[in-house]
Amino acid sequence: SVEVTLDELTTAMGFVVGKKAGAMQGQSVTFALTNGGAVVREIHVLVDERAAVVPSLPRAATVTLTMPVGTMTRRSAGRVPLDDDPAIAVDGDEELASRVLRNQTYTL
Repeated sequence: SVEVTLDELTTAMGFVVGKKAGAMQGQSVTFALTNGGAVVREIHVLVDERAAVVPSLPRAATVTLTMPVGTMTRRSAGRVPLDDDPAIAVDGDEELASRVLRNQTYTL
């Protein structure tokens, strides 16, 4: 199901943001996943001692990446090129966004 897929995706985002994208101490990323334009899930990653998925952030995210659920799943699975994608809206630190998006693919 979509929920199971999103749950699995969520668990990997700390690794993607912290290890692969190299987010620094104090930075945070929110993935706002949409379906039909409405946000259906938010994944928050905070870099403290380590990057971790958290239920909420203590302040606004360093960057918020808003994209359709399908875009998120295809990019994470490496099913589409990791080039600029007009379906993705970036709000915040463009450089961090670029690193996260370039390193979004992961293997289970």
